[in-house]
Amino acid sequence: MRPIDTVGAGDGFAAGHLAATLTDGTLQDRFDQAAAVGALVTTGSGDLIAMPSARELADFRAAHTR
Repeated sequence: MRPIDTVGAGDGFAAGHLAATLTDGTLQDRFDQAAAVGALVTTGSGDLIAMPSARELADFRAAHTR
């Protein structure tokens, strides 16, 4: 995946962090998820269209976890 539009990256980061916080994620998990959502949002145009689904996020994180 390549970035197309950086609009919404910060919103995606915040949304990912908040979602992980609400599900009692660890601090590391919160920031990992925040970074993943922020990155995925840049793969589409605009700030809402590319917001990933839970499945897309899980697949992305599984593919990019060390």
